[in-house]
Amino acid sequence: MRVWSAALLCLGLASLGCEGPAGVTGLQGPQGMPGQPGENGNDGEPGQPGDEGPQGDPGKSAYLTGPGLKVVLEDIEIVEKKARVRFRLTDDTGIPLDREGKYTEGAVTLRFSLAWLDVTPDGAPGQYTSYTTRVQDSPITGDSAVQAAADEGGVFTEIDFSQGIYQYEFKTEINVTDATKTHTLHLWGTRTFDDVLYPVEHVEHFLPNGDAPTVLRDIVQTEACNHCHGPLKGHEGARRDVEGCITCHSPQSSDPDTGNTVEFMTMVHKIHRGKNLTSVKNGVPYQIIGFMQSVHDYSTVGYPQELQRCDGCHTGSQGNVWQQKPTRQICTTCHDGTSFEDVVPPGQTAHSGGAQPDDTKCTVCHPPVGGLAGIATKHLTPTFDPDAPKIEVAIISVENTAPGQTPEVVFSVQENGMPLDILAMPMTRFTVTVAGPTTDYASFWQNTAQGTGASGILTAENGNFRYTMSTAIPVMATGTYAVGIEAYNQPGGASGPRYSAQNPVAYVAVTDAQPQPRRDIVDNNLCNNCHYKLSAHGGQRNNTEYCVFCHNPNQVGDERIERFESKTVVPESADMRVFIHKIHTGEELAVKPYILGGFPAPTKANPAGTPIDFGEVRFPGDRSACWTCHKNESYMLPLPNGLLPTKFQTLACIEDPAADADAYCDQRVVQSESFLSPETAACTGCHNSKAAMAHAETNTTASGAEACATCHGPGKDFDVQRVHEPIP
Repeated sequence: MRVWSAALLCLGLASLGCEGPAGVTGLQGPQGMPGQPGENGNDGEPGQPGDEGPQGDPGKSAYLTGPGLKVVLEDIEIVEKKARVRFRLTDDTGIPLDREGKYTEGAVTLRFSLAWLDVTPDGAPGQYTSYTTRVQDSPITGDSAVQAAADEGGVFTEIDFSQGIYQYEFKTEINVTDATKTHTLHLWGTRTFDDVLYPVEHVEHFLPNGDAPTVLRDIVQTEACNHCHGPLKGHEGARRDVEGCITCHSPQSSDPDTGNTVEFMTMVHKIHRGKNLTSVKNGVPYQIIGFMQSVHDYSTVGYPQELQRCDGCHTGSQGNVWQQKPTRQICTTCHDGTSFEDVVPPGQTAHSGGAQPDDTKCTVCHPPVGGLAGIATKHLTPTFDPDAPKIEVAIISVENTAPGQTPEVVFSVQENGMPLDILAMPMTRFTVTVAGPTTDYASFWQNTAQGTGASGILTAENGNFRYTMSTAIPVMATGTYAVGIEAYNQPGGASGPRYSAQNPVAYVAVTDAQPQPRRDIVDNNLCNNCHYKLSAHGGQRNNTEYCVFCHNPNQVGDERIERFESKTVVPESADMRVFIHKIHTGEELAVKPYILGGFPAPTKANPAGTPIDFGEVRFPGDRSACWTCHKNESYMLPLPNGLLPTKFQTLACIEDPAADADAYCDQRVVQSESFLSPETAACTGCHNSKAAMAHAETNTTASGAEACATCHGPGKDFDVQRVHEPIP
C-alpha cells in the first residue's frame, strides 16, 4: 500500500508542476539492415554540341635513331648585338634528332662561345679575345680572374623539327668593333645513347660583314696532337679541336688559384716540358686548378720524344713561327730558368746575352738558322738533324746455323747511302745478337765485332763484310733462331752525339726446314707515332722486333735491382709483354711504385743504384685501344700455344755483412722462382690490382693452363675487343 500511495502522491505532485529525477538511459537497440538500392533512372536527352575548339599544334613523330651525334652549321649572324646560330642535329647516319630528347633517344646538350682574332702589326694572326667570359673566384687566394667561357642563358628555338634544325641566340651582347676581323664560333656538346656518351664539336670562322675570312691562326693542328693523344680530349672529352681550344685559351684567361696563365702556347709548352721545367726541378710544381677545385699537376709529365723537335707539333701553315719570331715570353715557356732581368731571381740563370728589356734584339743572336745561336740550329739533335750521318746496316745472309755450328753473318754497311769501310774506319760499336727459338725467345747471346770486348773474326767480302761469331749455336737448339745487329758511331767520344743504325733482324733455320719468324705483335711505326724515333740504351736499340731478343720471358731484371747486404729482393720482370704494359699504364697502375732499376747500376759506393719509378708515367692516349701499339689482332685471346711463362726470382744476399765495410752485396743467390702464365703476364701488365691478379690465378690451373679465352675470347661476353672499345 505504501508503494501505490507514493506513486499516487507523485502523480499528484506532477499535476502541480513537480518533476522527479531523470531515469537511467536505456541501451541502444540493434542497428537495422540497410535497404536494397533503388533502380537506375533513365538517361536524359543528349545536349547540344559545343562550339569547335581552336586548332592544336601539329603532332610530332618519334624517330628511331641510332648512336652518335653530328652537327651541321646552317648559318651564323650578328644583328643588333645579337648572335644567332642556326644548326642541324643528327645521329651518325643522318637521322634528325630532337634536341630535348623527347621524341628521339638522348637529349643533346650544347654550348657556344664566340671570339674575335687580333692581327699583329705585320698583318699576321695574333691572339683571340672572347666575347663570352666569366669571372672565376679563388677560394684559396681570394683572387679573381676573367676567363673565356661558354655563353650562359641564351635561348634555343625550334626551327624545323622534322629536319632537326634549331637556333641558339646568345644572351651575351656582341659588340663588334671591327667587322673585318676574323670571328670564330666554337660549338660543342654531347648526347647519351645506350649509356654511351657521344661528343660533337664544330668551329666556324666568319666575318660579321659577310665576307670570307682571310686571316686564320694555323700554328698547331689537331692531327699533330693526335699522334700521341689519339684523340685529344679536353674538359671531360667534349673539346678536341685545337682551333676551338685557342679561342678560349687566350691571354685574357688565367687561373686565379695559381696565378698561371692558361693561354694555349704557354700552358701547352709548360705541360709538355713538365718534369724538366727548371721551376719544377727547383721544387715549384706546375699546376692548373680546374673545375670544382680539381688540381691538375703536370710536374711529372715526361715528353716521349726529344722536346727540341718543335715541328712535331707545329705542323700548320704558320708552324715555323717558333723560329721566325722569338720573344722572351715564348722562349721562357720551356726555358723558364732563364732570366732577362737585371737582377736575376733565385733559382734562375741570367740570359747569356744579358738583360733584355724587350724583344726587339732577339733575332740579332737568334735568327731562324745559323748566326750566333740560330733557333732551328740550336734545337737540332742527331735524331732529326738532316746533316747527321745516316748509318744503315743490312743482313744479307747468315750461314752455319745448325746446332753446334758457329754462325757467320754477311752484312753491308752504308753511310749516307754510300758503302762504309768499317775495316778501315771501325765503328764505335758493332754487335751481333742471336736469340731463340722464335716460338718464344728463351735465351740470347751477343758477340761484339767492333768496340770494347770484340771477339770473333771480321773480314771484307765482295763489298760487304763477313763476321764469324765466337759463340756457337747450342747443341740442343731447335726450331728457328733470330739474328740482329746494333751498330753506332760516336765520333766525338763518350760525350759526343751517337749515330745509330736501325736494328736489322733476320730469321734462320736451326732444325726447321724453313725459317719460322716470330709472330708479329708490335708495329715499330705505331710506336713512332708518339716516340718519333724509338730508341733505348743509348739509342742503338730502336726496333721492337729486336728488343724482344733480350726482353724475353726469362729476363728476370736482376741486373739493376738494389744490392744491399742482408736484404732479399724480387726484381720486376724485364719481359717485354710485362714491362711495356706497366710502363705505359704508369700512374694508372693499381699497385705502385713500379721500379725497374736504372742507369748506372748499383755499385759499392751506391748499392741502391738509380731506381726509376715508372709509376709516374702519364700515357697521353687511350690505353683501352690496344691497337694503338699492337699489329693486327695480336692482343686478342687466346694467345698461341707454346709461349713461355714469365719468370720471377727472389734474390737473397748470402754475404756476411761483417766481411767488408761497405753495404753492397757481393754474393747473391736465387732463393726461389715463380712464374706467370703468358696471358696472365700480358693482361696484368695493365690490370695489376690484387683482385685482377687473383682473378687470373683462379682461372689458371696448376699446370699453367689458362681459361682466359672462355670469357674473354672472340664473341664471348667479355671479349677483349668489346671491353677495350674506346670511349667515343
